[in-house]
Amino acid sequence: MNSLIILTEISPYQPLFILPSMKKIYVSLLLTAIIFFLNSPVFSQSPACTNFSGVFISDSLEQNLPEYFICSGSNIYLKSLNNPATATFQWKKNGVNISGETTRKINVTSEGLYSLTMTVGACTATSSGIIVRQYTSGGYHPYQISSNNITQACTGDSIKLSVPKGFGITYQWKKDNVNISGVNAPTYKAIATGNYSLVATQGTCIFTSNAVSLNFSNSANPQITSNKNVICEGKTTTLKSSNVNATHTLQWFKDGVAISSANKDSLVVSQTGNYYLQTTKGTCTGNSNAMNISITNLNLPAPQIQKDYSNAFETCANNVVKLKVKDYNDVDLTWLKDGSVLAGQTGTTLIARESGNYAVRYSGNELCFSQSDVMAVKITDLATMSFAGNNFTVGSGQQAKINYIFNGVAPIVLNVNNQYNTLVLNPSGSNIYNYPTSTTTYSASNFANACGVGTFSNPATIMVGTCSPATQITSISSTYATVCIGGSTTINVTTNGTAHQWQKDGVDISGATSNSLNISNFNYTNIGDYKLKVTGICGTITSDNIRINANYGDVVFAKLDYPAYTNSDILLTAFSGSSFGNASNAYRWTGPNGFTSTEQNPVIPNGNALNSGTYTVTATNAGGCVNYA
Repeated sequence: MNSLIILTEISPYQPLFILPSMKKIYVSLLLTAIIFFLNSPVFSQSPACTNFSGVFISDSLEQNLPEYFICSGSNIYLKSLNNPATATFQWKKNGVNISGETTRKINVTSEGLYSLTMTVGACTATSSGIIVRQYTSGGYHPYQISSNNITQACTGDSIKLSVPKGFGITYQWKKDNVNISGVNAPTYKAIATGNYSLVATQGTCIFTSNAVSLNFSNSANPQITSNKNVICEGKTTTLKSSNVNATHTLQWFKDGVAISSANKDSLVVSQTGNYYLQTTKGTCTGNSNAMNISITNLNLPAPQIQKDYSNAFETCANNVVKLKVKDYNDVDLTWLKDGSVLAGQTGTTLIARESGNYAVRYSGNELCFSQSDVMAVKITDLATMSFAGNNFTVGSGQQAKINYIFNGVAPIVLNVNNQYNTLVLNPSGSNIYNYPTSTTTYSASNFANACGVGTFSNPATIMVGTCSPATQITSISSTYATVCIGGSTTINVTTNGTAHQWQKDGVDISGATSNSLNISNFNYTNIGDYKLKVTGICGTITSDNIRINANYGDVVFAKLDYPAYTNSDILLTAFSGSSFGNASNAYRWTGPNGFTSTEQNPVIPNGNALNSGTYTVTATNAGGCVNYA
């Protein structure tokens, strides 16, 4: 947006300027912001599902985890989180209906990928999948102790220790490796100095936690947190303390000075400063961690879009994905899909019914704003996999990495050459490793996701023998790149291959047959995952994913710093910034009467009628992206 200045000789004391309202500047600039396009088909809900509230599953404790662990002889209950009165249910394991499992709850006793199909009237939809794994002794487990970072307290106080809840779990807390009697719960209030640990038992499995060292003395260690440490001018944030109670005397400090009457366990803050809390109990005293609060009139930290359940922003056709944001509840919210504002969507939760690229914008006032990174939502029954581009020679017993192409909703389950079922939580860019001793063709069977059985194509043949030199990729200039809209990028891959073929989202790019890929005039359709197939004397291999995304530059504002008078100096001011973290580092102003300047805030001395007109500023960020105001 430009600054328009009109100067006449009516009076040296009368402000004569026209400046568009900052709210209009803000809106019109931001409407040009982020647009992403998914590189897979967009699926909408069927008309029968227009008002469907979605089908979501979790464990009976509603921990909403993407995966769970069970032991031999133990079990876990999964259930539907929403249960319309007329709904019917059908549970799936590895994409296949489970006979007889037609209620809202299922008792799971074996490893697999589980999902639930719900039918309400004419609408049928399947939930996202949950992985249940068989626990392997000594492997990862979730029963690790948390003390919320509190390890020190006054004598006579307590510190709460906790581990996640589990099914059929018995809990044995220990202090200094000695059992604490009478406690069989996932939480424990410690009151004495020592090293605390936990042994959780489920069936035949024994889970040993981490150890936490606690100290009780005359030195306290309260902790303070805030849902935000940068706020817009005129807004507030709340600091909250933990590990304090009614027996403590509290005092808040700002920049080292006690705040009058600030002696509660929370503090509402509206000013820039360094804050901490002092607690006293008899001879026991201590200061909390410090929290710096900043006031801004330009950019807030970027909001974070979170999933409401464990569906990882992906689900089956006709279902919905619930997106939510937290923090900054005192600002205005606007949701966008594929760069366009979603009318009426201004709440902290959004129900996405279509595949697309979603973002949320915070605005605290006309200039104080931020926009999230774009979150891709995938709603589809698609499930395809290919081992194409993996045919090469290795020595007997050497590692063979198969880089596969997957399209669809995660997580997945597959069986490679009928060896064992593999559960993959995040298949994007994943690989399969084998150590063949003879020439072997690898293919996937029992391939499925939550929505159903998938389709596999293009097996990979790994030849075993003597071949030199082995086809190799020795370096990739970048595995993740952001490119300015309208700009260009080049990805260089060093190989010993004799032939090359670039792919985007699993599809060959016509004419892209060198070891370097140049993309010019970058636009939204260029966003995606790229791979290079390399063919040499010893066969063809495929690179790992190379993600290419967009850098949208900085939103730029231009304004007069104060009214313009004849025969007085005119100060032009530019603001810029972006939620992508690239602050503009170069400015260029142009205006009437041949005016130019490379200063961020130039001054026009002794303004007169010849200076009337429109002034434009461009801002170039560190990535080379240019925006105008």
